[in-house]
Amino acid sequence: MIPQDESTALSQRRSQERVAARLSVQLHRENSTALREYTVNLSVGGLFLESEKLLEEGAPLVLHFELPDSRHIHCHARVAWVNDPRHPNCDHLPSGMGIQFVDLRPEDMEALREFVRKKLILPTW
Repeated sequence: MIPQDESTALSQRRSQERVAARLSVQLHRENSTALREYTVNLSVGGLFLESEKLLEEGAPLVLHFELPDSRHIHCHARVAWVNDPRHPNCDHLPSGMGIQFVDLRPEDMEALREFVRKKLILPTW
């Protein structure tokens, strides 16, 4: 059985729309070299980052990335979960990490919400 706090976090995490997106993300850890990786998907609450360099769950990060409309997003985040290819949590995702945003500014959250909304709208022919 999933503990109540984990169950609530899981339902909140999955209640947000997630869209496929390939964006370059620069991530920093305290006292370490910055890494540049790419997203697989994105939501208002976080993103999945494809990476061979896996960090431990809970690791704090600082992220920098740019949306296609040229909005620069800068925020603190944390590793929410890891998809290790030796013991995958999710078979349909590559090696990488689920990243949870910690302190998005309201205007950045709105820009992400708009980006996700536009990606969800299917073109009419």
